[in-house]
Amino acid sequence: MSTDMLRRLTNCRLLLLLCDVVCAAPMAVEEQVAVIFAGVRGFLDKVDPSRITAFEKEFLAHIRSSQQELLKQIREAGKLTDETEAKLKEVVSNFITGFQS
Repeated sequence: MSTDMLRRLTNCRLLLLLCDVVCAAPMAVEEQVAVIFAGVRGFLDKVDPSRITAFEKEFLAHIRSSQQELLKQIREAGKLTDETEAKLKEVVSNFITGFQS
């Protein structure tokens, strides 16, 4: 199996785990967007699948406590704008660095 195929399968596995987490606990749409964004944009590619639930819990706590304005902008726009996408990318990137440490 090629390296690219293995990476894609791993990414699919992570996304399925994220979907299980998102479906299992009710959360606001803007919070779902933030969590799923982290997965589909590759931020979780290096996170051990056994830590996906921990990531989701800690990341949600982080954005709920420090990113209310960003969540509000996503909720009100009903989509990711260029501005909110850039901000979310920054937030996830900074969080994932600390999470992996």
